[in-house]
Amino acid sequence: MTELTHGEIAALLRELLESSFPEVCKVPGREGGYIRVAISVNTEWYRKFCSRYMSWRWGKWRTIIKRCDTIRALQRIEAGDRSGEYAKRLEPFLTEEWKLYMSSPDVMSYASDDLEEVPF
Repeated sequence: MTELTHGEIAALLRELLESSFPEVCKVPGREGGYIRVAISVNTEWYRKFCSRYMSWRWGKWRTIIKRCDTIRALQRIEAGDRSGEYAKRLEPFLTEEWKLYMSSPDVMSYASDDLEEVPF
């Protein structure tokens, strides 16, 4: 397989991110009321990216990463512009994380079919 450029990797990561979006629905709980159940989640690489940049806000740990800013930075990297804070933060995902992804035995599992089983 030929080596991909950072722009090509950014395009693939952006496509993965844009094709996955966290969704929840409410289902009846066992003891009345409703509980939230995850239908879909963000892609694995984006969850790893967010977990690297956390801050303590509103009484719990939250990411400082914004999805729209990440997509914008990936589009800029695709166009050849690797300047800016998000581009610097994304650098490991354009190199090391991509190598891990490509060496994974089940490459498609990286796309986010890793929902936990929810008992009904």
